[in-house]
Amino acid sequence: MPLLETAVAAVGRLALAAGYDRPALAKVGPRATDGRPTTHNESGTTLKLGSGFPQAAVYTVAALAWLSERRTLNSRNLDHDAKAAVRFKDLLVAGSVITGVANLIGEQLLRQKYPDGVHVTEKGGLSAETPDEIEHFRRYFKVMGTLNQVFVAGAVAATPFINFGLFNAYKPHPIRSFFKL
Repeated sequence: MPLLETAVAAVGRLALAAGYDRPALAKVGPRATDGRPTTHNESGTTLKLGSGFPQAAVYTVAALAWLSERRTLNSRNLDHDAKAAVRFKDLLVAGSVITGVANLIGEQLLRQKYPDGVHVTEKGGLSAETPDEIEHFRRYFKVMGTLNQVFVAGAVAATPFINFGLFNAYKPHPIRSFFKL
């Protein structure tokens, strides 16, 4: 691959790796249900919901870089297994972008409803003063964030299989080239 195509592929893989993190609310535990009375003055912090622009840029770069790399790969004479690996990575990259954008939309909806943030306890769970609706958001982000991580990890893990397919398609004949010095 020429230098520019290699750089685009590397940036795309880095963007996928950067998209591996789950949303902040997915890392928050559930509200404590240990039978003790809940007080509205529990000590804790407020989880601020940041702008979704950096994550949107990450998924945009990952998708565009994969499309460029895919075009380059399909221009080569790949064997059946390598073509299957490219199609499989298509699904994984599309899944990671779709679930990442779904998380971004959910975070923006949550940020519009609760501009002051979400109250969490010092143990990392939802505090008693948070509305019950936030528990639904938390479960959504937990499931969708995990699904996003599976897609991202799969897309990153599919890369060596494509590289092995490229090597098989290239067939360099190392012994013959050794004697050609």
